[in-house]
Formats: sequence, structure tokens, C-alpha cells
Amino acid sequence: AVNDIFAVLESFKQRAYLPSEKHYELWLGMLSSSEDVINLCDAYMRKNDNVIIRFLSRRFLDGSPEMNRVDLFIRPQNLRTEGLSSAPLFSFRDYAIIPRTFVPSIPAEITHAELKDMPFAMCCPPDIAQPKTLKGFLDEGYTPNLKFIADSRAVVMSIMKTGKYFTIVPSHDVACYLCMAPNLVAVPIKPSAATGAEAKKVYVSWRDDKLSSQARDFLEFLTTEFKKIKPSHAK
Repeated sequence: AVNDIFAVLESFKQRAYLPSEKHYELWLGMLSSSEDVINLCDAYMRKNDNVIIRFLSRRFLDGSPEMNRVDLFIRPQNLRTEGLSSAPLFSFRDYAIIPRTFVPSIPAEITHAELKDMPFAMCCPPDIAQPKTLKGFLDEGYTPNLKFIADSRAVVMSIMKTGKYFTIVPSHDVACYLCMAPNLVAVPIKPSAATGAEAKKVYVSWRDDKLSSQARDFLEFLTTEFKKIKPSHAK
């Protein structure tokens, strides 16, 4: 109850920086970044200059009072919770981000078997028991040469700048790594029978009874525009 009170007080304090009472704050819970999502948010705000978008990450979405204020959740899994509805936004593949010195030529695809002996840096929040990037190796019977585990993508990026390690990221994160360091290349990981050959999906979810008219308008815009975007592939 005390946490809820402080959350209400904080919300009133935060309104001080809004340009006017006519502005609407749209809260998006995102556990996975996506350049396409950011670009569509930008396009939506250009059409609706009274909207301010607030992103909340994992640490704000696990049982905190702020979770009740989220309009839409965007995450790489379908939330099957009572009162929530979901729709797929886009599909993605996992890519290995590898220093150019690790591969004499860039292959069209790479397997977990080919990666297992390379030094590996992994991004993993502390509340996750077995991250999906590690599960891909274990499902195929391999133990990767794991050296670093970081709870922040920014830390993994710093590790990757050294050119001494590789990491695995979803396709919508590839551009961030390649823009950061010219010595890195992206290679799609070949799906196997153990991990499943179907593409993974990112979903948008919402509470049916708490979807505001502004959030509903943004949801329709998001799902409509994503259908026009071709699946992205790393160069």
C-alpha cells in the first residue's frame, strides 16, 4: 500500500516536466530492444505531437507498482496471463556477433557446434536461471566456452569492442553491435531440430480492461505498420 502511494506521488511529480496537461504519456514495457519499434514510435509521435512515450525495462516490470501503469508490453514471448491479450509483431533469428579475426571468411550460417570453443560473452539479467542464448547450446549437447555474464547489453558491447569474444543476439539487435565496432560481423545461427526450425516471435500484449483510447490507437498503428516491414537480415 505504501509503495502504491509513493507511485502516485511520483506520477504527479513527473507531470511537472510535461509541456501541458494535454500531453499523454504512453507507457511501453520492453524486454527486448528493436530499432523497428523505435522507428515506428517516432513515426507515431510525428503524427501525434501530444504523445510522450516512456519505456520501462525488466527491472521495472517484475512486481513493481509501475507495472500497473504500462499500456502495452513488447516482449519475445506470448504472455498467457488472464486478462491479457497478445498479437505477434515480428519474427527474428539469433545471430552470432563475431570478431572478423575469428573467421577467415564470413559464412552464410553458423552452428552451435562451430561456436562452442570460442570465448563467449553473454547478456543475462540476474533473475533469469537459464538464458535462451545458453539454452541453444545445451539443447544440442554442447557446453560453450563462457567467459563473461553481464546484466547489461552496454557492458557486453564494451566486451565485444576488445575483439576477443563473441556473443549471440536477436536479429533486431544486430545493427547496434555492428555500428559500434567495425571489427565485428554478424552470422545467423543455423536452427536445428533440437532448438526448433520455426522463427521466434516478438509479441505486443495489453490488458483488455485498461487499454486507453490513445493506447488502442497506438496498438492499431503498431500492428498495421509492422505488417509492411520486411524481416530484417544482417549484412
